[in-house]
Amino acid sequence: MGDNLQGPVFLGGIIIKVLFESQPLLGRRTGIGRYVERLTASLQENQDIDLFYWFNQQFNVKLLQMLDVPSTKIRNSRYFYKVIRRLMKPNFLHDLPVDLGESFDIFHGGSCITYQTTKAKNALTIHDLAFLQFPEVASEQTDRHHSLWLPYSIKKADHIIAVSQHTKEDIIRYYDVPDEKISVIYLAADDQIKKEDRPLKEEVQAKYNLPEKYALYVGTIEPRKNIPFMLEGYALAKQKYKFPHKLVIAGAKGWKYEKVYETFEKYRLHNDVIFTGYVEDMDLPVLYENADVFLFPSRYEGFGIPVLEAMQCGVAVIASNVSSLPEIVGEAGRLVSLEKPEEFIDSIGELLTNEAKRREYEEAGRRQARMFSWKKAASETVTVYRSLL
Repeated sequence: MGDNLQGPVFLGGIIIKVLFESQPLLGRRTGIGRYVERLTASLQENQDIDLFYWFNQQFNVKLLQMLDVPSTKIRNSRYFYKVIRRLMKPNFLHDLPVDLGESFDIFHGGSCITYQTTKAKNALTIHDLAFLQFPEVASEQTDRHHSLWLPYSIKKADHIIAVSQHTKEDIIRYYDVPDEKISVIYLAADDQIKKEDRPLKEEVQAKYNLPEKYALYVGTIEPRKNIPFMLEGYALAKQKYKFPHKLVIAGAKGWKYEKVYETFEKYRLHNDVIFTGYVEDMDLPVLYENADVFLFPSRYEGFGIPVLEAMQCGVAVIASNVSSLPEIVGEAGRLVSLEKPEEFIDSIGELLTNEAKRREYEEAGRRQARMFSWKKAASETVTVYRSLL
């Protein structure tokens, strides 16, 4: 082990000093932001880990309050960020060792980027390669960002963490990375997102204008999520099966969302579909637990946390049978082919009109969700850290 690993001993051995790239914690928490938030929270509970948060900008009091992280555990590099933005030459920057200012054992890039550090070993988490598999559904900014940085991050990483077996296979296929350099560590749903009595339930229902009966989608409104397909399937299922349920679409507008509203207008869904906009994390459990069915016909997912959240809340899931979703859902939900729209239509109709069948999937989903936890993810991440020392 390196000379910088001297210190007290707990449980599994010498304490590991980790600097975790945490920029996704700023602003609204979407997929990667939630990953960083929940994994770092679980790592903090591990007595073998001394965790620090790294940001590429200077901090102020407002940001510190937003993060709820002790200031002594924060490191930032505002000047390094300015260099990155001006040069935008990852081949130069990655060959230029980054001095972290103090001795760390591990630098963990949690959002698909890492750097060549002077002393620390590099762990890199890759969430998905959607920009390569489906370039037409990736924003220009995302495509440019990942195309520039990801190849060099992969080259400099000492070990890569993939959030699903499907993502691991994509990394090997597109970047020719040796199998042994990649570990699969599944994500999990937040422990707070589960079915239980909530004192502010009525307030949340009123806040988002939730109907008595509804099917639910949670996620950003963007092309990859295949929302026009979902709207069309819902509209045709409602015509065929005559169920009373509305469709609640919970998520902020992403890029190229216009086609969603074209489909909305085409099927005249003004009285049947509710767009809530971005939903705060504290409100999500109420949306899940009052839904009868969760719809997720995504074209590509590195993992698919909303599906797991729905199952954890005991909501019957109908999802596409692509990318990582079969790994997460297993046999605990209804997986449908995007090439056969009638499968999606009939699955919606059956589960919204057949309570007994819906209950079967609700129970199966709860059992499946218990297989995933942030405590387990943190433990497996620490195993990766130890393998690098």
